[in-house]
Amino acid sequence: MRTTYQMPRSYELTMNFLKHIIQRCHQRHKKPLRQRKTRVTPALYKGLPYHFTVNCAWRYPVRLYELEHADISFMPIGRAPNHDYAPPNFGGERFLKRQGTRDWIPRRWFASWGIQVYTGTPSERDSAQWHDIDFTYDAICVAPDAVLACIDSLINAVGNPLLTMTKSGGLRFSCRVQDYLHPNTEEAKQYIHKHAPTAENPYHRNVYLEIYGAEGYSCWDARYEILLGDLLDPPVISKEVLFAIINELRAVLHESGPTSENSLGPTFQATPVPPLVPAPIDEKVVAVREGKLSPLAVKRPSPVLCKSENRDASRQTLGLHVIEHDQKTGWLCAVNDAGTHLQFHEINISKSILDVWSVNEQQTALRNFARALLYALENRSELYKNPVGRVRMIMQAFEGQQETLIQQMREERGLWDQLKQFFAHYPRNDDAPIIWDRDMLRFWVPSAPDAKRVHLNEAKNAESKPWLAGNRVFQIRTGIYPMHQILNYENSWDVLGFSAIGKRFFDGIHAEIEKDSAVQHAVVCGERVAEYFRNIASYENARYLSHIKRAIHVEGVANAFKLADVIWIVGAPYWPPHLMWKQAQILFGDDAESLCYDVDMDSYHYKDERIQELCDQNIIGILTQLIDQVELNRLPNKTIVLLTAMPLPDITDRPETLLFDWEDFEVAGGLDKLPEVIAERQRFETERDNLTSESAREKVEQVLGISKSQANRVLMKLRGGKIQRVSFHEQIHCLLEGGEKKTAELIAAIKGHPGAVKNELKRLVDSGEIVKVRRGVYASPKV
Repeated sequence: MRTTYQMPRSYELTMNFLKHIIQRCHQRHKKPLRQRKTRVTPALYKGLPYHFTVNCAWRYPVRLYELEHADISFMPIGRAPNHDYAPPNFGGERFLKRQGTRDWIPRRWFASWGIQVYTGTPSERDSAQWHDIDFTYDAICVAPDAVLACIDSLINAVGNPLLTMTKSGGLRFSCRVQDYLHPNTEEAKQYIHKHAPTAENPYHRNVYLEIYGAEGYSCWDARYEILLGDLLDPPVISKEVLFAIINELRAVLHESGPTSENSLGPTFQATPVPPLVPAPIDEKVVAVREGKLSPLAVKRPSPVLCKSENRDASRQTLGLHVIEHDQKTGWLCAVNDAGTHLQFHEINISKSILDVWSVNEQQTALRNFARALLYALENRSELYKNPVGRVRMIMQAFEGQQETLIQQMREERGLWDQLKQFFAHYPRNDDAPIIWDRDMLRFWVPSAPDAKRVHLNEAKNAESKPWLAGNRVFQIRTGIYPMHQILNYENSWDVLGFSAIGKRFFDGIHAEIEKDSAVQHAVVCGERVAEYFRNIASYENARYLSHIKRAIHVEGVANAFKLADVIWIVGAPYWPPHLMWKQAQILFGDDAESLCYDVDMDSYHYKDERIQELCDQNIIGILTQLIDQVELNRLPNKTIVLLTAMPLPDITDRPETLLFDWEDFEVAGGLDKLPEVIAERQRFETERDNLTSESAREKVEQVLGISKSQANRVLMKLRGGKIQRVSFHEQIHCLLEGGEKKTAELIAAIKGHPGAVKNELKRLVDSGEIVKVRRGVYASPKV
């Protein structure tokens, strides 16, 4: 909950309040606060599909549309310590007009950890320009009483002061200044400073007060703390009053020196995209490849996919899922557990029609209905709230006039019945699928299924056909790998690049394409991922590059698949959360249980099982149709590499499909030897699963590819014993009871990192608990 902090009104209380703040400034400088990530929730009824709630200060969450209503221009910033700044394109013309939510792509908000507010013209209101007056921590240290007096005068000069503690322990007074814009030059911005030259910089200054006005910006995130006031309601002050107050502080602290007058405007330099250089091969991978080490010694993610013993199990319908969702017409086809097909039809009514009806003086019932509906949809006091309840009440209020309304609607004669059907099907307001986006009211109603659509979808579920000779599928088993896992969304702010696993996929595919120019390849991946695979199309043996969701039933894709020997499907297709939320509302908005809209974008996992199941079924549908286009039942000698562990009916469980880890691919050095490497890894996994408490330690070492001490720990677990973590302290004392020991002997006998063992030896010598006999030799004092 956001709090507006009120100031004490008497002078004595104000001074005590400020003295207490000075103490807190010193504490904050020593122990800064932490940022908090922007929270994303659905905004399914108005304009943008998302609400972004930014923590603009400590315990001060603000929705972005609140900043827009407050005439504040803002930009997203990334995560500290390396990315707590704006996107590279934040300047230029953006300083000339107000910037809001829509001026930045959604990806920026999903990855944001706060904002920066544009000062000056972009955030002006009624000819009053936004200014931030920053009292640095150095100023508080050098002249605390003078700073207190200045701040006290400022907060008493206005009725609604806005005072903030900065992340470093400084103080910031924010205001709008009537008919004034402070210039963006070094001398003007660093308004109070002291010339303090150094050997390295003869122009060095100690800056005590900075004024941000023209082409300026200030950071607002959870590391800052609002002490007085409200960010959405800064005070307005005159230029004369503002400078009369701060000039008193300037008279105390300011000492000018030689200047180097220049503009302090931001520099715009795009961060270069680093070249993609193949990573060196891991030593363990080489050892496994040479047969010197168990494949289980190579660290790999845990599998999330395994073959089902019953092939038909993967063909069963899982709950209620979407078969087809036509984004152009709005039609949505689904099937439930019983195999019943359901269809939902999108209904649209334009604002222009409602506007015409609302001024129709001859048909008063229609006029009053349209006015009431427009008011319910455009109520400014509840602009971003769900309007379903208000519309439902209007329908109930006009129910006695429905016959008249149906007659007066003429060309829209079905609207009343469609609205009645909508509210009958969706008894709850919270999750009913309705959207009002300023010029169109959209909602969905169930309708009788189309026989042709049902027939086509039933045909897709017909019995599987055998694949021709030489056809095979390699399906990764360790992750779904949506776009956010292949691209480094969470940690990439300047330039969106590959994650670690995405880079390994890229390197492996490139190497495989370059290996043999006679082997033809086709690569299919997500739209954003495709940007990084562009140069693959320059290879003569790379036949096609396509986006996963666009590749369905595209003639060029089918032709490319016919020519390709190897088809790479990189990652799972991705739908923005608002599309999944809308599908869930249409299908489950009539459930007794409300929907939960929480989503982890990194793993692309929805907290609500119904939404997650919809997402899974959408992914399965696209991938299945994509593989169907390869026509494995008609064309021979095709290899499909499926880099997502989503279980696919009639594909995953086939004997021609081999489940693999990317580590298997790296050990094999490509596709040629991959089946043999998979078989070898499976053999070791079987041996691992057959290990018992009676197994020899050497056998455990050999099967798992681990050290002697690690093997002992595994055997202890198998024997049901609890592994007691014996401290270095105890182990060293126990070993030294038998006499002097060399450092190498102690390290070999103790379970732990050699450096940590040496540190403990030094500590024990310094404390007198053990004796250093000579260099590298230790003994117990008792012995």
